[in-house]
Amino acid sequence: MISAFERMAADVTRSQGALEEARRRTAQVLANVATGVIAVDDGLRVTMANPRAAELLGAPLVPGELLPVRRGGVAGGLERRAGISRRPDRRNRGA
Repeated sequence: MISAFERMAADVTRSQGALEEARRRTAQVLANVATGVIAVDDGLRVTMANPRAAELLGAPLVPGELLPVRRGGVAGGLERRAGISRRPDRRNRGA
């Protein structure tokens, strides 16, 4: 039984290492592409963005924070398509 547990722990450790390596490779690729790339969750919170995206939008893109809204910009269009409102007096309708 201990042997099975040790194998399982080793598998988890290997999987975590592989996942971290994949994240590092993805970050390196995104940091060096000329195209702006932004990933957001269902609530339009930034999950990942490369420096070029922030440069093109002229605003910081911080993971965990809402995608910045610019009048007529990307976030506003995404909010309308997803049925999301940032107004404090209205509830988000969700995606």
